[in-house]
Amino acid sequence: MAGFFEENANALVGAENVGHIEHRTGSTDMGDVSYLMPVIHPYVGGATGIGHGADYVVQDYQLAVITAAKAMAGTVIDLMSDGAGEARKVIANHRPEMTSRQYVNFMRSLASEASYTEA
Repeated sequence: MAGFFEENANALVGAENVGHIEHRTGSTDMGDVSYLMPVIHPYVGGATGIGHGADYVVQDYQLAVITAAKAMAGTVIDLMSDGAGEARKVIANHRPEMTSRQYVNFMRSLASEASYTEA
């Protein structure tokens, strides 16, 4: 999937404007989803500041929103064209870390209640 996204991004903004980010220490819901199904989590430029921070501002709406949506839409088209052959390959080759039931049980195991009193 990432390869299709990259091809679409290259076509839209040029390969010289497409980079790769190594593993990051942040946490996303997409990380959780990736335990169950194939996912990609592309980042697109066009904003300044710290993500989710008070200083985050979209400076280039065309790039950050429109071009990003075009790249993702192109990726979906690539995966779903010709009877969804490429999507079927992605699914067939994916080995989930957990079943959905295992994931739910794991998440529930993290839940706890605690009471604190002021000393």
